[in-house]
Amino acid sequence: MEQQAQIITIIVYSDIDPSQLLEIANEAAEQIAEEVETYTEERAHFIPEETSVEYLDNGGKEIVGGNHHG
Repeated sequence: MEQQAQIITIIVYSDIDPSQLLEIANEAAEQIAEEVETYTEERAHFIPEETSVEYLDNGGKEIVGGNHHG
């Protein structure tokens, strides 16, 4: 079976710097991919450049990381 992109949405409420949260999210994504391979014996990977953190700053939506369009 050909690999398909699957999107996971996790909402975190915190005061952490968005860049630090992005690092944590990438670490978690790597762990998730490893778990998928362990449990299913299927290949799994993630692309760090596709991971992003969205947040509100002064009422406007901002995005850190990921491939996004301004």
